[in-house]
Amino acid sequence: MVLDAIYEVEVPNKYSDFEEDASKLRELILHTRSNLVYETNAEQKTAYRMLHRDAVCSRLAKDNIWIKKHFPKYAHYFADGTDIIPEKIRPRLIEVKKSWEAHVFRLARYTWSLPYSSGYGRRMRFLIFDDYNNKLIGIIGLQSPPIDFKVRDDFLSIPKHRKVTIVNQMMDIFTLGAVPPYNRLLGGKLIALAAASNEIRILYAQKYHQKITHIEKQIIPPNLIGLTTTSAFGRSSIYN
Repeated sequence: MVLDAIYEVEVPNKYSDFEEDASKLRELILHTRSNLVYETNAEQKTAYRMLHRDAVCSRLAKDNIWIKKHFPKYAHYFADGTDIIPEKIRPRLIEVKKSWEAHVFRLARYTWSLPYSSGYGRRMRFLIFDDYNNKLIGIIGLQSPPIDFKVRDDFLSIPKHRKVTIVNQMMDIFTLGAVPPYNRLLGGKLIALAAASNEIRILYAQKYHQKITHIEKQIIPPNLIGLTTTSAFGRSSIYN
């Protein structure tokens, strides 16, 4: 499993000496930028992964102790290929509320080729399990969307005087995908479909019913009317 490799390998943190020194941090950023090589002939997703590789390694190094402590407790939720019978897959959606659910979500997120992020603003996280074998298929993370997002605003013809009200009834997908080996079985598409499910809209309505916004102190209707995502690797087949 991918997580086995993360658990077993010691990741050196070459950034630790720079964390408290602004001048050294600036030097590191400029040095790293100068060493970024865009392989124009490389496949686009591969090029993006290369750009994020150092940030991923830095985060894994920072969280290495946490991973080693928690992975053995939850390793049984991550499937091997022999655990899966495709025709018997039965997805089950769970909103992350308990500590063990949050830990499984976080471990799954470490399998991504992008740095770990916990999101911001309004947040909802979900696990999708396979009821057949009680293994994790994938995860969904939702957060408050940006107020200004021209592509979204133009596509939906959102009037400026109603933008805040409308956008506060939307969420942005900050992470979404299937974990190995479900990602080899079009599991990512299943997770994308789950993001648009009635179950998530109902859970959203329950969570934000009569909630007051922090800035304008208004009660926003708890209707999840849309999800947006920029997709880390550009146009992605899982959203087709």
